[in-house]
This record gives sequence, structure tokens and C-alpha cells, in this order.
Amino acid sequence: MSDVNTIKGLFYIYKMQNKILYKNDPDGFPVSKIYAICWDIYPIYDETEESKYFESCYSIGKSFVEKILDLLAKIDDEYISYESEGDAKRSLPDYWSFLDRLGIRRHSTDDFNVYKTLRYLFLANENLKYILDNFVQREKGPVEYQGLTRDFDEQELTF
Repeated sequence: MSDVNTIKGLFYIYKMQNKILYKNDPDGFPVSKIYAICWDIYPIYDETEESKYFESCYSIGKSFVEKILDLLAKIDDEYISYESEGDAKRSLPDYWSFLDRLGIRRHSTDDFNVYKTLRYLFLANENLKYILDNFVQREKGPVEYQGLTRDFDEQELTF
């Protein structure tokens, strides 16, 4: 067995262990972490030595998550630079221009990966709500993404 296959096998075991831990004690486990594990997103806000070890195994990798976080930080910096709240709110991008700034085509696999990553980031850090709420307003993003900032529901998880 190759080293790559061994690491992938261990990663699968790691994911299953975390899913079992969550199922046994949902209140003792961060929902953002289990969401990231179930959707195969690098858990940057819930980073552990194990997640670092398996960094190459996530289908939505650390660099993708960091790229999205960096752009959200830039948007936040732009937002707070305005003197009036009205101007600041009008400066927020819609989902489509957010994708454009990331260099991602609409309706591509990466588009859905952006959604899943934003959902994870929101579950881990609700301070992003003011930006993400703008993405889900009518005609500012895909209608199917309107639940981006909803409360967590265990049915979102893939077991």
C-alpha cells in the first residue's frame, strides 16, 4: 500500500471517528467542525494537529478557504472605511461580484465549493453575517443559497 493510500485511509478513519463523537455528544462538539468534516472542507477555524496532518486530503483545501477568508477580510476593511453606514452597506458586494473577485465561474464546481465554505465560515464565525446576508438578498445571489446564514440544522450533515 502506498503512503498516499495509507494517509487517505487514516483520513477516512479520522472523519468517521469525529462523526461518531458528534453523534454521541452533539452539544460537546462544534457544529462548524462537524460541518467541515462532513463536507470535506479544511476546518481552518477548528484547526487541530490532526487536521494539519491531513491537510492534503480535504477536497476543499486550506488554500481555497484562506483565499475566501482573505477576500472577506478585504471586504470588511472596505466596509469600515466608509463614514456612513448607508454608504458602507451599499459597498458590500453581491454574491456574483464576490465570485468574480475570486476568479470563479458561476455554476461551476468551485461555485458550490464557495457556498459550502461560506456556510462553514458562518457557522464558525457569525461576525461574517453582515457580509453574507447581502449575498442572499433577492437577486444578489443564487436562490438556492438563501440559507447561507440560517440556523444550523443537523440534516445539513452527510453521514
